[in-house]
Amino acid sequence: MKLEFRLGIRAWLLLLALVAAFPVVLFSAVLIYDLGVEKQRAVTTDLVRRTGAMANAVEQRLAAAAGYLTTLANANSALRGDLPALYDHARRLVDLNPDVMAITLVDSEGRQIFNTLAPLGTALPDAGAWESVFRVFQTGRPTASGPFIGSVSHKMVTSLGVPVTVKGRIVYCLRMVFQIDVFSDLLRGQGLPPEWTAAIVDRGGLYVARTRSAETLVGQPASSSLVEAIKDGVTGVFGGYLKEGPPVKAALVTLPDWGWTVAAAVPTDVLNAPLIRVMWIVGLGGAVLVGLGIAVAVRLSAHLEQQVARVGAASAALGRGERPVLPATRVREFDELGIVLGLVKDREQQASLALAEAVVAHQQITTELSVARCDQLTGLPGRALFLDLIEAARANIALQGGRQLALLFVDLDGFKQVNDLYGHARGDEVLRQTAQILRDVVRETDIPARLGGDEFVVCVSAQTEHIRATAVSIAGRIVDQVGAIGNGIGCSIGIAVWPSACPDVACALTRSDTAMYEAKRLGKNRYVIYGEGVPANREAWEVACGGCAC
Repeated sequence: MKLEFRLGIRAWLLLLALVAAFPVVLFSAVLIYDLGVEKQRAVTTDLVRRTGAMANAVEQRLAAAAGYLTTLANANSALRGDLPALYDHARRLVDLNPDVMAITLVDSEGRQIFNTLAPLGTALPDAGAWESVFRVFQTGRPTASGPFIGSVSHKMVTSLGVPVTVKGRIVYCLRMVFQIDVFSDLLRGQGLPPEWTAAIVDRGGLYVARTRSAETLVGQPASSSLVEAIKDGVTGVFGGYLKEGPPVKAALVTLPDWGWTVAAAVPTDVLNAPLIRVMWIVGLGGAVLVGLGIAVAVRLSAHLEQQVARVGAASAALGRGERPVLPATRVREFDELGIVLGLVKDREQQASLALAEAVVAHQQITTELSVARCDQLTGLPGRALFLDLIEAARANIALQGGRQLALLFVDLDGFKQVNDLYGHARGDEVLRQTAQILRDVVRETDIPARLGGDEFVVCVSAQTEHIRATAVSIAGRIVDQVGAIGNGIGCSIGIAVWPSACPDVACALTRSDTAMYEAKRLGKNRYVIYGEGVPANREAWEVACGGCAC
């Protein structure tokens, strides 16, 4: 005897609800998990961005201090050796800057000539942090020291020194001494989340500033993982441990002109918290929703079973020749199928007309936007506007003198694969993220732009002696932060310093483009300076300017 597997309509509906719920719950779990992972990625990207922003703030603070000191060092009183007048000027500068503890004048033997904390002529002990003073006499450039105990204040301080040059010879080092909490307060003022930790480490591996436990840790050696990362030249996000012990994910930016490194770290448990929270949501919330869905399905299936039974009873009555009595089923598919189909057809035609109108309107808007001078996707200047801006910048530095421009030609690596694998929407988001990175990294005086596709360009201006270091520093940060976008995205950068003999911007763009292709040939995710090294295609390198005088 053959067994027949038969279920009622209500049982079949419940089984259908369970089968339909399983993939929905599974998909929701995977989706929410991916959202948690994406949030982790967003935190790491934010970590790199904020670290770069803090590095910019620290560099600007040091540059401003160096500017004040350089102005003082070039004053007539300094050049004439008029120490009383120079001392008075230094005292007034200290009074105008509450963050500055003192200004001192030190000779090549490390002896303090004067210290604004003491009256002029007072016998003073030798200067602290002698190695930074020696570096000023050795290099002739502004230098920042690590933390040390001031020989007059007897407090933990840090300093910045500049040379005082008379007739081409460095005779003194003029130092600005800061209270040690100045740079810790600067880091705290960047608005980091409370669980994060930021620090500044000097070239000797000592903490110069810290957002947490600064009172006890400034002046002490930094954590071994951070010191090793600095020594190894690590870029991007890396794993390590805080001085207090907890594991963290950290990012760092080195300030090559000052010998300091700015680092920020987020505890691993904070980074993983969104993912753990997501798993709890999936486990508990999913169970509740599935249970609620089953309960609702039971009620709905009972109602639908009753309506189907009424339709069956009416059909049976008709079969027996009786007048069928069919009460309202309360199911529109039974009662109004024809009407609904008619309405759907009408609405489909209306939707088609509306879509056609929307397409025409979209084409008109697209045509209007295409002539705009700013790139609509990223908000950066387009090619035409960039060319106008760079010509203005060139005219400006020609008036100032002593400055040069550098062009950074940025071409994304792996962009085509992102479009192919994840779609153009993700590709557009990568372009917007890259544009935001350029805005965050460059200074107010620099000009970022999008040339088209996945090609960007940045015009950097600086003093002639600093132009190469400035361009390299900015290019390194761009490579690091673009590499943190994810999905295999990176960038290759060609750098061309714009000499005065170069006839026009096309020449400099061609050079930077040539250097960019050399960066790609060398392995991508790096920068290459035009004219440095021996490229594979020497002929292309030599004719990059089209035979111009540069």
